[in-house]
Amino acid sequence: MRALRRLTIASFVALSLLSTAQADQAGNRRLFSPNSQPYGRAYAEWFAEYQEWLNEIPAPVNPVTDPASPNNCDVEDGRVTFIVAGADCKVPEHKAVAFSDAFWECSTAEGLGDTYSELRACAVDNFATDFNRDVLEFTIRVDDRPIPRPRRWTVLTPIPSDLIDFPEDNIWGAEPGPSKSVTKGFFYILRPLPEGAHTITADVHHETFGDFTLTYEIRVT
Repeated sequence: MRALRRLTIASFVALSLLSTAQADQAGNRRLFSPNSQPYGRAYAEWFAEYQEWLNEIPAPVNPVTDPASPNNCDVEDGRVTFIVAGADCKVPEHKAVAFSDAFWECSTAEGLGDTYSELRACAVDNFATDFNRDVLEFTIRVDDRPIPRPRRWTVLTPIPSDLIDFPEDNIWGAEPGPSKSVTKGFFYILRPLPEGAHTITADVHHETFGDFTLTYEIRVT
């Protein structure tokens, strides 16, 4: 039941997508490469910060439960805007845009392990079970340009990393307070987009949840 609950939320937390038969290199140029260090920080570090941001917002105003939340499209570290699926918001010009779709987050607060080694095994094993190629297929487009081979952007948060301070009313129903946490998932950082309206669309097929589409509407100003 925990896996089903996590999968339900994670599937709608953002987007990430699977292969397109025709690789459009312009799509890849929209993203910082998975082995790069955007603004001097590795993808894994940005993903850990994304998880802190997402998990430390109380459930009633968390973008996962309310995509219209003012917390959607938050600028973190003055450089990168964090967004969640369903976003319809403004993004400052010259800011990168980061999002995650399917992921498995495991924390001590949720009773999923006491050590970083146990939490890492939890995240890695559950991600492999719930989001492998036989279970999940997806395509992602930025302004109608496909992102080829999006599974390349599979990221594991660093060990150790900063503790997540879960609020009283958090999205996982975890014990409130600081907690160790490890996450594995798809995570993307778009290079700053030009001024104007932009759309990110994900068409997803999951063997449990069927077919659905996720959309992000972004206005760079």
